[in-house]
Amino acid sequence: MHKFLSADPTRLGRPDVPPSSDAVDEELVGVTAEELKTDLIEILDEDVVRHRVSDLVRYASDASPYRYIPKVIVQPKNIDHVAAIFRYCIRKGRH
Repeated sequence: MHKFLSADPTRLGRPDVPPSSDAVDEELVGVTAEELKTDLIEILDEDVVRHRVSDLVRYASDASPYRYIPKVIVQPKNIDHVAAIFRYCIRKGRH
C-alpha cells in the first residue's frame, strides 16, 4: 500500500537550470531607501525598523528558491504599529 504523501525519490534533486550567484549586489552594500527608512523610523521607532545590510540580507530569503533584497524591514510590536504602517502605505500609495 502506498502511504499518503510519501516521498518520491525520483522527484528529489536540483532543477535543471544554470547556476547563478547568490552574492548581494555591490550597489546594495551600505545603501537603503533613505526616505522610506526615515519615514518609518519617524512614525514607529528606530528599534522596530531594520535597515543595515546584514539585516536586509538576513530577511532576503525564505523557503522559495528566490532571493529578494528588501529595502527596509519593519517588525511591528503591536496593533498601533501595524495600523501606522497601513496608514503610511495608503498615504504614499504603496498598497
